[in-house]
Amino acid sequence: MDAIDTLFREASETGTRFCQFVCSNEPHAPWNKGDASAYPSDEVQLPPYFVDTPTTREEFSNYLAEITYYDGQVGQVLNLLKKHQLDDDTIVMVVSEQGNSFPFAKWTCYDHGLQSAMIVRWPGKIAAGAVSDAMVEYVDVLPTFLEAAGGEIPEVLDGTSMLDVLTGKTNHHKDYVFGIQTSRGIFGGPDHYGIRSVRSRQFKLIHNLDPAARFYNSIQKKAFFAEWVARAKTEDPHAANLVNRYHNRPEFELYDITIDPLEQDNLAANPEYSETIETLKAELAQWMKSQGDQGQATEMAAIDRMNTGNEMVKEARGKGTGSKQKKKQGGGAKNGKAKTTPESQEPDQAAQSNSLSDKMDVLFIAIDDLNNYPTIMRNYPGVKTPSFEAFAKTSLQFTRAYSPGTMCNPRPSHQNHAPNRSFSRKSVFQPAAFRLLFKLDFDVSCFSSVITNRLVKLRFSIA
Repeated sequence: MDAIDTLFREASETGTRFCQFVCSNEPHAPWNKGDASAYPSDEVQLPPYFVDTPTTREEFSNYLAEITYYDGQVGQVLNLLKKHQLDDDTIVMVVSEQGNSFPFAKWTCYDHGLQSAMIVRWPGKIAAGAVSDAMVEYVDVLPTFLEAAGGEIPEVLDGTSMLDVLTGKTNHHKDYVFGIQTSRGIFGGPDHYGIRSVRSRQFKLIHNLDPAARFYNSIQKKAFFAEWVARAKTEDPHAANLVNRYHNRPEFELYDITIDPLEQDNLAANPEYSETIETLKAELAQWMKSQGDQGQATEMAAIDRMNTGNEMVKEARGKGTGSKQKKKQGGGAKNGKAKTTPESQEPDQAAQSNSLSDKMDVLFIAIDDLNNYPTIMRNYPGVKTPSFEAFAKTSLQFTRAYSPGTMCNPRPSHQNHAPNRSFSRKSVFQPAAFRLLFKLDFDVSCFSSVITNRLVKLRFSIA
């Protein structure tokens, strides 16, 4: 927190605009932070798609404790913003990446994997305590920030600004949102198991690209899942059904989210929904085409793209060049062009004049493995999140925000892992648009603990 406190103090004293990321790996496994005694394992209420076993209860208790631990971190950051009198001029957005690493969440295209928390505060611009059921995606975040700051939105970006939703001009943003899961090459995963999905306001269609394949990942090595399997081998129909559903899935799954939010009743084989399925298939096919996604062929090529991406990352960092100075300076030049830093760029005063505020800072807080906040409160009764609750009362809360990919990103090993442009749909910010923020006189800083769980200040240097 000291690094965050320092940046806020410097920004307040100098009047420098900032765009700051605060990223945490809580509540990502292993769940070893927080006070689990606040959630006695014999008292926690498990979601209905869990098998009730002792280890499952213990793990779920630890998970809830880590949610509360992260809630405290969010509260500390927001208190620092207020301490330095920056809260009135700062648009604060809190998101939660994707679902947790229990079954039927992370690494899947169910809503418990794809849905994200998204709570946004901007005093004087966003109504306090508002709730929106507009469907939005991570990919819409950057265009929103750019429009709010008065910048132009480049065509290369996949998303569209949701500023009108934030300011209360509309409660509709998209008719469909999309999801991907590329299992080829992931840790503890199968040779391949690609998943694509499309969701309307009422229905979710999931396409499992190779239903003959068996789905699995690192979850099956967990002690709690071993208990699920053991129960499934006894006369426990609930456990047997869940274990079978986890490993074996039909080509298509259709759920009416409005009456079946936990996606337990697959309607794909019901002829009454044939027209709905065809409509959603067409929307998904069109989106996949726009992303250069050829389905199973793209899945099988994922490792090649991943390896290529890793080599690109190494080259950008200057590894293998023998030049420590080049690495220190940010990875060298691209195409012979010298890199520039935010400090060397002049503010675009014309662009600033088009912003909603002459003074606008950005604070983006990212949680790992939490899922949609309203879903957490509904399905995990009793979880203690006082900072979130207080923040939500001053903000707009989305009930239908989505992270199109359900793996922990960004990670170097996942770059170019997903279908062609689809990885960019998970990434909130892209290099071309970072430059636009620089021109708008933003000091872009990132505080990340995703890998090391320690706050490290980084300054972006983009060609």
